[in-house]
Amino acid sequence: MPKNTQNPMDIKVKNNKFFDYNSLRLILLASMTIILAVFLMGGISYIITKNAVVEKLKSRDLLYIAQSITTKIDSRIERAKETSLMLAKDPVIKDWIIGMEKDTLKGTLSKQRIAEIVHAFDYDNSFIVSNLTYHYWTETGELIDVMSINDDDDSWFFDFIEEKKSISTIIDYNNERKNTFAFINALMGDINDPLAVVGVGISLEDISDEFKSYKFGEQSNMWLVDKNANIYISEDAIHSGKSLREFVPSTIMDSINSFLHTTLEHTKVLEYKNAEGMVYDIIYQKLQSTDLMLVLQIPRKESAAFIDTIKINTLIACFIAIILLVVIFYLISKKIADPYKRAIQLNREMERLVNERTLELKEKNQKIIDSIEYAQMIQESILPSPQEMQNIFEDYFLLWKPRDIVGGDFYYTKSFDSGSVFILGDCTGHGVPGALMTMTVNSILNYIVDEDSIKNPGYLLKRLNVALKQTLYGRNSLSNIDDGLDAGIIYMSKKEGCIFAGARISLSIKGEDYLKIFKGDRKGIGYKNTDDTYKFKNYSFVVSKDDIFYMTTDGYLHQNGGEKNFSLGKTKFNEIIDESYHQDMHKQKLLFEEKLKAYMKNEVQRDDITVIGFKPHRL
Repeated sequence: MPKNTQNPMDIKVKNNKFFDYNSLRLILLASMTIILAVFLMGGISYIITKNAVVEKLKSRDLLYIAQSITTKIDSRIERAKETSLMLAKDPVIKDWIIGMEKDTLKGTLSKQRIAEIVHAFDYDNSFIVSNLTYHYWTETGELIDVMSINDDDDSWFFDFIEEKKSISTIIDYNNERKNTFAFINALMGDINDPLAVVGVGISLEDISDEFKSYKFGEQSNMWLVDKNANIYISEDAIHSGKSLREFVPSTIMDSINSFLHTTLEHTKVLEYKNAEGMVYDIIYQKLQSTDLMLVLQIPRKESAAFIDTIKINTLIACFIAIILLVVIFYLISKKIADPYKRAIQLNREMERLVNERTLELKEKNQKIIDSIEYAQMIQESILPSPQEMQNIFEDYFLLWKPRDIVGGDFYYTKSFDSGSVFILGDCTGHGVPGALMTMTVNSILNYIVDEDSIKNPGYLLKRLNVALKQTLYGRNSLSNIDDGLDAGIIYMSKKEGCIFAGARISLSIKGEDYLKIFKGDRKGIGYKNTDDTYKFKNYSFVVSKDDIFYMTTDGYLHQNGGEKNFSLGKTKFNEIIDESYHQDMHKQKLLFEEKLKAYMKNEVQRDDITVIGFKPHRL
């Protein structure tokens, strides 16, 4: 019997159908391509997500944690400093000390004062130490020590007297109180011949307990260290008294040591790997109130633990996508008579769908742009016209640059028989949300601005604050919305000079040989932390012949750039005012624009920008 020379690809199977090995190869090739593509996209997505999470962690989250902790500690110590200085100026305590502590009534009142301070402000202790009798009195009214220059435990008292400083903060173990405290000492009387040292103490054990509430994970550490890298406070008691070098690699310690002996106050974040390959983030920041520095050591696996969850979910999604795509592709391919022809048809269909989708997205994008441009037209329609501006100013320039097509900056004018009012505002947000806020505020201003109200800009700001909060929140006091605006209002009377009030916007007045700055209040308008009863300060002044007024929103001041990519700032802004003062208004506008552009270099505009310079009509 002859050998069977038939090609295996042509072997007949059941039901007289031939198995198409070419189709099988195509299915397998396509399946492998799909698997590779899915895993590649999943891997790239995971890497991008991981890098973004780590970058956000290092640039924002960890910095926020460090700043929150240092701010809380600094605020406690600053409050304690104010309290100590208040005690140092107390006339009753002073008279009692001068009288060598013999006046029983004044002694009772003095002890009562320091006791009340402890209970009122939740300090751990307070004290009075006389420089005349060397008696050490506590908040309990007890005399617990007589200071001696030969006693090492009392050296802090005599050292502080010799320093001739009005106040200082000392971290010390108090042998009489059997605890370590942050003592805030203040001199009573003349620093060259003080009567006593008074102050309050904050137990470091309390701060250590607070550290535990900030603890990031089981293996994270949080320390307060001095300039010699000795640990004063830790949420782990066994670390106290040890050196930071026992817990941090020498390479990181070199950077920390350099930072400890500088005057820099910004927060720094470093990372390193230990011997086991575990990545740690080190965050350190100096306290403003003391010479101590906060150091946080956080394992990356704890601070970014959810990355592992992302990895697992990505793998699961890849497997599900692969299974679905392969099954669907296989079923479709089994029904194709000519796989290659069908592939071409599918390719054409895909191209058609992509083109349709591209066209659809283009049309939607155009509609969005058309809508925003229409919003721009509406927003510009509510702003004062050049003619209206010329009516209230002798001369002016206006630099108005929304970050997007529309923005949250606006300006407003209104004139009456008695005078005119100009308002510059910076609403929360950019783009369309910011523009909607400007329209809301404009509507409120049209309702509340009248001839009587413009004569009291501070009261007008107060009314705007109440009206905006009622508009935004209504009866829903639990709303998560906390929007508002910064604003500056200047009333220009036809007879009586000018009055200015500001909410986080200031007024600069440049004359031939001076620059006056009237600072706006630190409270904004419409925010929940601005009480309805808050009174904004009015500044009244007379306009001199050569005065030019300048106002700006924070977009110009906060624009980053320069060699160090810092904000432009108020100092640079004032320099531009000095440089442009002798130019006409048109050239001043060009100079402000040129200076901003040169400072920004390749940086993008961060915020809406408005700068105005004007000369009020002279009387």
